[in-house]
Amino acid sequence: MHKKILIITVFLIIISSFSFSEVISIKAAKEMEDYNYATVKGTVTVTDGPFEGNIFFIQDETAGINVYGRSVDFSKLGLKLNDTVQVYGMMYTHKQNREIVVESIDTIRVLGTSTAPYPVEMKTKDINLDINQGFFVKTSGKILEIDFPKVYIDDGSGKTMVYIRENTQIKNIFTEDVNATFCGVIGKYNNDVELWPRSIDDIEIVDLVPPEIVFIKVIDKNTLNVYFNEELGIFTPVLNKTVKIKNTNIIDFIVSEKNTVTITTSDELPEDGFLYIKNVKDKYGNNSLLRKHAFSYKDKFVLFDEAHGQGAGNADWTIKGGFSDFADDIIELGYKVYSATEKISSEYLDNFDVLILPEPNKPYDKAEIEAFEDFVNNGGGIFLISDHGGADRNGNGWDAVRVFNVFSPDFFGIKFNSDDLERFEINGILKSPFTENVNSIAVWNGCSIEVMDENAEIAAELDGNAFVVYGTAGNGKFVAIGDSSPFDDGVGATGKMLYNGYFMHDIQIFSMNVVNWLAN
Repeated sequence: MHKKILIITVFLIIISSFSFSEVISIKAAKEMEDYNYATVKGTVTVTDGPFEGNIFFIQDETAGINVYGRSVDFSKLGLKLNDTVQVYGMMYTHKQNREIVVESIDTIRVLGTSTAPYPVEMKTKDINLDINQGFFVKTSGKILEIDFPKVYIDDGSGKTMVYIRENTQIKNIFTEDVNATFCGVIGKYNNDVELWPRSIDDIEIVDLVPPEIVFIKVIDKNTLNVYFNEELGIFTPVLNKTVKIKNTNIIDFIVSEKNTVTITTSDELPEDGFLYIKNVKDKYGNNSLLRKHAFSYKDKFVLFDEAHGQGAGNADWTIKGGFSDFADDIIELGYKVYSATEKISSEYLDNFDVLILPEPNKPYDKAEIEAFEDFVNNGGGIFLISDHGGADRNGNGWDAVRVFNVFSPDFFGIKFNSDDLERFEINGILKSPFTENVNSIAVWNGCSIEVMDENAEIAAELDGNAFVVYGTAGNGKFVAIGDSSPFDDGVGATGKMLYNGYFMHDIQIFSMNVVNWLAN
């Protein structure tokens, strides 16, 4: 007992004494070798949240730096922009990005509020200099190229990259050959220097492009949802003139979300029809010309979640990255495939037939979970793709196992286990609605699943452990699998360590069978 008290006392002395160690400038701390400890003080330029829950930035008159919490939840600090904080931590270089790492919230102290640091105005070429990494800056230039989330700009001095981090929920509103101004902090990932805006408020863009329709979804025989690519402004459509469906009387036109319009008709919609629409304005006043858009009762829509850490660490579980072949095959089946890059609302989810949740590394909030449950209860199909226990790719304390277990035991009657299974080939394929012609799949570091309810059944097992399960909930269906690797096609962003396993064994057949079963 005395030994335990002594250890606790020593720990508390260490924690409480850090603030009395010499405070050095951020520039001096960044010049230290990795694994050395330092105490720095600065003004908060990015709070926890816009990038990750365990990342914030501070800046003094000499430099700026990324503060990274190793499984530390910074929300407990209640940080605000312009707070002065003192941080004791370990200097480290992660993927060439300099940061100060803390392992306890007790090594951070909020000292008060200071004057907001103005963004340092820089030429685009100077963004690329390592000496400026971590600074809160402002730059302007012409948009040269868009490979979202990468946007390349140049003011004539040299090209630099603006990288839109997924937690910011900034959509692809960019157009080439227009001028834009960006504020943000400078970070680095491998060899890429990147300017990271904190929110849409950090971007000023000369928008000359009118809104475009992304998709039209038939909700029922008298209702269409029309989803636009950007936020809509105030406008007054003339029903059956500026908004028209041939041989169909439109009785209502409501902007139901910022960029979604719900159209209601008195006549039954045609099975295959066309919507004619013009004079739709965005918030900048850009006015769309006459457009003709097809819609059909037969259209089925699949949504991939890309807003909850699907690109964290080495992962790139996106429809343009490691899951691109998976998404392309779904399109080949005749489905329309889209991705969600921001929190998923119930209203938006109403447009889809299948929701795919690939290995989330950030938790879903209460509203999103309720949206999932309503979606399935109303007949939707959901595919939960987990990974092995401990696969916390962004260090925020959440792996896919923990994320899913917030709602999957109560709603689906299944629990993801925190184990780590690995097998080149699984032959324990059981009869199910989607395992026809599937003889084997694989698991490269995945988890098993505990079946807790009679509504859940096993479709594949490994050494007596459930690996794929399925069932019904309300009027809908679900499928769950314990590993994301089988869907990985080896395509991803630079620096991602991906593996091409999608065409091995029968995972391609399995994937398409699952989507078909969930959609019908």
